[in-house]
Amino acid sequence: MTSPLELAEEAAVGAGASSGVVRLAVADPPLPSPGDLVADRYRIVRRVCEGGMGVLFEARHERLAQPVAVKVLRPRLARCHEVVQRFEREARAAARLRSIHCARVLDVDALPGGLPFIVFEYLVGHDLGAELAARGALPISFAIECALQAAAAMTEAHACGIVHRDLKPSNLFLCRAPDGAAPLVKVLDFGVSRIDEPGEPRITGDFDSIGTPEYMSPEQVRGASALDARSDVWSLGVSLFELVTGRTPFAGSRTSVVAHIVEDPVPVLSSLCPGVPRVLDAIVHWMLEKDPAKRVPTMAEVARLLAGAR
Repeated sequence: MTSPLELAEEAAVGAGASSGVVRLAVADPPLPSPGDLVADRYRIVRRVCEGGMGVLFEARHERLAQPVAVKVLRPRLARCHEVVQRFEREARAAARLRSIHCARVLDVDALPGGLPFIVFEYLVGHDLGAELAARGALPISFAIECALQAAAAMTEAHACGIVHRDLKPSNLFLCRAPDGAAPLVKVLDFGVSRIDEPGEPRITGDFDSIGTPEYMSPEQVRGASALDARSDVWSLGVSLFELVTGRTPFAGSRTSVVAHIVEDPVPVLSSLCPGVPRVLDAIVHWMLEKDPAKRVPTMAEVARLLAGAR
C-alpha cells in the first residue's frame, strides 16, 4: 500500500519530469546523536531502535539524573503533514492514560530542525514479540496474565475514546513491576489510534487502513470508517491466540491474510493447543467472532473473563 508521503513524492517527481524543471533535493532535518543535549535537558545516550514512524533513543534527564526514552519522528516522514499529525496524536493519546499498564508520556517538544519528539518513561525489558521469537508458544497462565493486563490498559483507553488499532505482541512490552515481583505488561505505540472526541481532527486517506494485517479485525481490513473498541478486542484475541499457540490464526502475504480474515473460519484454539482449558478456548473464540455485534462487547468484559480463567 502506498503511503501519502510516497504518493506526494511520486507526484513531485512526475511534475518535475513533465515540466522539465530540475528539482533540488531538500535535506532531511538531522536526528540527534549520542552525546547531544535535546531541549536543554535530555542527553542522548544511544539509539535503541527504529520503527515505522519514529526512532527511539535512550536518554538521560540532565537535572533529574533519570533515564528516559525519546521517540523522534523519522526525518523523511516529517515532510508529510498527515504523518506529523499521527505522531502528535500518539502523544496526546498516551498522555491521557494513567494506567500502570500504559507507558507514561513525560514531555513533548521539537528539535531545532523541526522534528517532533515524545519523551516516555524508560522501560527495561522487551516486547512480547521478542518473547515469542525466543521461546515460541508461552505457558497458558502467563499468556492469560499478559492479555489480562493489556485488557486493563485498553479498558481505560476505550473509556477515553481511544481505539488503538494496532494491538499485537510487539506493542505489548514486558517489564518488571515496581515491587520487582511479577512481570508487568505495558501497551505501547498509539501512533495509529483513533481518538473520538470533539475537536479532535479526523485524519483520513490511505492511513485509515494502516495496521498489521495478521492482527486486523474483519471490519478493519474492509476499511470500515467507524472502528470501535470491538476491533481492539479482536486484535487482542489474535495476540492471545499467538501467545498460546506460537502462531497467528492466519498467516501469509498481506493479500492472503486479508482474504483469510474476511472469508475463512477462525481456527479453534484447542485444535492447535489440545491442552488449553475449555474456558479459555471459549473466551478466545468469542473475542474472534467475525461479526463485531457477536464479539465480546468491551475490554472490561474481556478482563473479567480472563480474570476468571486464571
